[in-house]
Amino acid sequence: MRTLLCGITMLALSSFHSTLADDTSRTLAKSNDAVPSIAEARKVLDLSQIPLAPGAEKAPRRPIFSLSYDCTTGTKESYKFHQNQFTSTGWTELPGSSVEDALASGTFQKNGYSLSMMVMPAGGKSLVSIIPHGNVPLAKLPSLPGSKVLSDTPAQIMLIMQENSAVLASKITQDLINRGWKPYGEAGPTRLFAQGSTLLNVMISDAPGQAGKSMVMYSTVLRSADLPVTDDATSIQYSDALTQVSWQSSSDPKEVIARTKTLMEAQGWKSTTMEPLYIDYKWTMFFRTDPKTLRKLEVRDLKPGSRALLKEYLLEEIPDQPATAAPGNP
Repeated sequence: MRTLLCGITMLALSSFHSTLADDTSRTLAKSNDAVPSIAEARKVLDLSQIPLAPGAEKAPRRPIFSLSYDCTTGTKESYKFHQNQFTSTGWTELPGSSVEDALASGTFQKNGYSLSMMVMPAGGKSLVSIIPHGNVPLAKLPSLPGSKVLSDTPAQIMLIMQENSAVLASKITQDLINRGWKPYGEAGPTRLFAQGSTLLNVMISDAPGQAGKSMVMYSTVLRSADLPVTDDATSIQYSDALTQVSWQSSSDPKEVIARTKTLMEAQGWKSTTMEPLYIDYKWTMFFRTDPKTLRKLEVRDLKPGSRALLKEYLLEEIPDQPATAAPGNP
């Protein structure tokens, strides 16, 4: 959740790079551009490997595409450290950056990919947050003819469309599914979709003071792990900082595990046991692709239904697999 909130904050602070005049409208092109895989995106950016600013406290975790940490270096100095780091490795800083003691923020691009950086004072230290947005062309996402673009930045695009929000949400959802995006959660007017390396946030609401029209905002962030959920999943919550996803299912735990196992096997992950283990009141199964990888699936019986959590461990976090637990009924 912290990652999502940081992402929203940074989108609001992103430099404004409008491509349109005040009263210009355009019909956005449709596109089936391939969304890069996590491995492909990692060739452009790997936040788990970049040096941290001087005086940095050890980041809680270092996933590929999520970085937020505290350091004793000042706001400006911390920003300039990463600014030099990115520009010296082929990233271009876009116009509109602001570097002040109270807040330093900017947007960078490389090979079609973009990222946002924000540094602010926090408890006598500096909080550094870097959010990678990927390379999905936002202007080619679903829209209606005559849509008006209110703002267009590398991090987000905001449009006005001639349709009420309920009908439009259904149309956009189906269009995205047709393009290969999978629903990955919903909260109020915001819907989350996933494909390859990218999470797509879609916010659809009634346009203020414009009857029959809707305001649509698209924004993207990269994800460090492609964690599948079952088709009946509801209340999906994904955290890139923790590389885990949880969801609710109307099915019993054994069914959730069986269906998730099938999804994992399609990605090349193999379970380490034939049957799930019962550990701490949860049905548990471990998966690997090789000795240096580990995912853990936990499913709690809600009677009726289940709550599942799927987590991918970083290499340094991989624990010993429980040896005392055994398959069978609790």
